[in-house]
Amino acid sequence: MIVITPRLELIAATPEMLASEIADPVAFATSLGAKLPPDWPPGEYDRGAQNLFLGILEANPGMTGWIVRYMITRHDVVGERTMIGALGFGGSPDEDGQTMMGYSVCEAHRNQGFTTEAVAGLLGWASNDATLKKVVAETFAHLPASIRVLEKSGFERAGEPSQPDAIRFERRF
Repeated sequence: MIVITPRLELIAATPEMLASEIADPVAFATSLGAKLPPDWPPGEYDRGAQNLFLGILEANPGMTGWIVRYMITRHDVVGERTMIGALGFGGSPDEDGQTMMGYSVCEAHRNQGFTTEAVAGLLGWASNDATLKKVVAETFAHLPASIRVLEKSGFERAGEPSQPDAIRFERRF
């Protein structure tokens, strides 16, 4: 299950992929034909997140595609396949048609439009689900690039965040 954007492949993680990544990230990247940057894993996509996502997918294999995707640069456009980040949702839409989105990108690949491109690609894929009504995302004031990604992606500030210093955004479908 791959979403193709102009410069990226967004590859849906499976439980087997996550287990392989946790066990040996370099070998895992090599199995995908990609280079692993020295600062992998990026930001919030740490070992704790990887284990959480693995547990979710092991318990709910039908959520493959909704939980986490690897952001890999396309060799035919960028020149080298590199794992640059991860993004995904908190699961498929709930009974109200809502899900939450998050993303994290390696430092060397920030401020180049990759995250905005990936978010647009993943939202396009998710919008094919007729039950999707709203995507929520949170970021922080000290992360202006993340705020720009959300604004460029059609999100608007709305509602109360889950954390005191966070800013909550929503995009309706």
